[in-house]
Amino acid sequence: MKIFPHILILIFVLAFALFGQVDPNAEVKWSILEPGGDAFSVETPSAMTVNRMKIDSKRTTLLYAGEHERRYFFVAVDFPGPEGFFSVVERLIEEYANAEPRPIVEGATSEYQFKGLDNFYHHIIQTKTSAKIYTFHALSPEQNDLMVARFVHSAKIAGKELLPRPELAAQLRQEAEVPKVDSGSTSSSLAKAAQPNSSGSGAGLGNTQTATGTSAAKESSDNKSNVNSELRLRTKPRPEYTRFARAYFLSGTVVIRATFLLNGTVGNVEVVRGLPFGLSGEAIKAAKAIKFDPAIRRGNAASVIRTIEYSFTLY
Repeated sequence: MKIFPHILILIFVLAFALFGQVDPNAEVKWSILEPGGDAFSVETPSAMTVNRMKIDSKRTTLLYAGEHERRYFFVAVDFPGPEGFFSVVERLIEEYANAEPRPIVEGATSEYQFKGLDNFYHHIIQTKTSAKIYTFHALSPEQNDLMVARFVHSAKIAGKELLPRPELAAQLRQEAEVPKVDSGSTSSSLAKAAQPNSSGSGAGLGNTQTATGTSAAKESSDNKSNVNSELRLRTKPRPEYTRFARAYFLSGTVVIRATFLLNGTVGNVEVVRGLPFGLSGEAIKAAKAIKFDPAIRRGNAASVIRTIEYSFTLY
């Protein structure tokens, strides 16, 4: 009779192992973004918003953006000329990949893969036609993400694949035909679409959650006071929006876990759920700058751990 429980445990372990190997693409409804009047198409696992950024009197950049389970997908359509969105991507590559961006050549594809300063893995491809410059950019907190790979490798200009790798495309693509979407104006959980010609601005707000830690202070055996009080925040600075997050119209929430030490300083700060383009780093800076009165446990100052949410919103 003692064998039966061991068999059940073995069954649960095997089931868990098999479940962990499920392809994340299998449960996602992919569609093809193919806006009317433009030359590109790309497969996407999420609805895409479209933001219009006026560069000058004759040029407007279109930025399509979507998000699915902390994976972010972007397509930028530029008209050639100075200070288009492609120049933002060039600066991102310089700073995050510490690399020299290559010239965008008509008919050729430039590809970049790197782990950025934001601890997200970026995959970027760029190409140029006689009339426009196209940037496809996807990122994920995990390396070699299948959704990111499928998005990037499905990118086409005038029906031609930019990264023709049939074996990878066959591995990632579902057997069922994906429906086409001819508009990028559908809603998305990424960010509220900016109004046309808006450059975007924003601010971060922080919310402190209930304490999840306990006292780290030494209590004297002869000092058993019943005086207790909770951590009291005196100042809680707002995090700054980064220029790249603003350029990509990125909104969302960073969740961090911070240790408020008994000496009145903030100790270790850990990112529980982050955002790319430097927003996690700005949330950490803001948390480190918090001024507070320590919690009191039995008459002694105590260290506690609390979870804080910082919301970044464009307006």
